[in-house]
This record gives sequence, structure tokens and C-alpha cells, in this order.
Amino acid sequence: MQYLEKHNRITIAEASNIITTISKPSVKNRLSELVKLGLVARNGKARGTWYSKKLN
Repeated sequence: MQYLEKHNRITIAEASNIITTISKPSVKNRLSELVKLGLVARNGKARGTWYSKKLN
């Protein structure tokens, strides 16, 4: 979330480079959980997917 505050968007690849302690599929699952909670918005499709902080 701190990265999103500063950069406004993140991809799974960027997140997995930042969070090196968990696998890329786990990063994807965590981002999906944030989408379900309404904290993050998913944009784009397939390899072009990126995530941004949800606007209220």
C-alpha cells in the first residue's frame, strides 16, 4: 500500500520484485484479496493488468 501511495499503480511483477519473501502467485493472490476488500482496483486484462488504489 505504501508503494501505491507513492506511485499510484503497481503490477504483479513490480510487487514480486519488492516483496521477495513470497512467490509471484502468492503476490497475485494477495492483490486479489485487496481487490475483494475494496482497497485496490484492478485495471487492464491478462499481462497488462495493473493495480491502483481505489478512489472513494
